Amino acid sequence: MSIASLAEDSALRLSTSSTGPTATTRALSDGQPFAVSDSTLSRLVRFVPTETITLYVAFAAAVRAADPADGAADCGDSPALAWAGFIVALLLTGALTLGLSYRAQRSAAPRKPYRWPVTETVLAMSAFAVWGLSLESTPLRSLCGYDDGVWSPVLLLSGSLLIPAVAQVVGAGASWQKTAQD
Repeated sequence: MSIASLAEDSALRLSTSSTGPTATTRALSDGQPFAVSDSTLSRLVRFVPTETITLYVAFAAAVRAADPADGAADCGDSPALAWAGFIVALLLTGALTLGLSYRAQRSAAPRKPYRWPVTETVLAMSAFAVWGLSLESTPLRSLCGYDDGVWSPVLLLSGSLLIPAVAQVVGAGASWQKTAQD
C-alpha cells in the first residue's frame, strides 16, 4: 500500500467522531454503505511504504552500479553510502507519512485539530526497515557473520508477521464503513 493510502486511512481513523468512523466517496450513486474488509492480505501490505521502497531500491542499484564494493559490502567493509541512503529513505518514510496524513486530515475534517499519526508512522518506518534491510544490497552485509541468504528471509518473514500483529493490537487495522454519495 502506498503512503498516500496509509495517510488517508489514518485521517479517517484519527478524525472520527465517537459514533464510529465513516468515509464518503463518490464511487457509487446508490448512497448505500459498503464495508471495506480487513483481510489478512490487506493487513500484510497495509504499512509497506511503496514510494520510499521504490526510491531506495533505485538508489541501492545506482550505488551498486557506480561502486560494486560499496553496494555489495562484505564483512569489515564500510558501506557508508549504503547506510546513509537507507537512513535517508527511512526518515523520508516518516516525513511522507506525517505530511500526507496532515493533508488527508485537513481534507477529511478541516476544522478539527491535527492528530499525529504516531502508530502509522512507526509501523510504516518499521515496514520500510524490514524491506530495506532484506534486500540483497543491504548495508547489513558489512557485519561479520551476516549471511543475507539466511537472515534476509528471516527478517522479512518475521517483520511481515509482526507488523500486522502489532497494528491489530494497537487498533491501526480497523475496518472502515464507507458511504457512497452523489
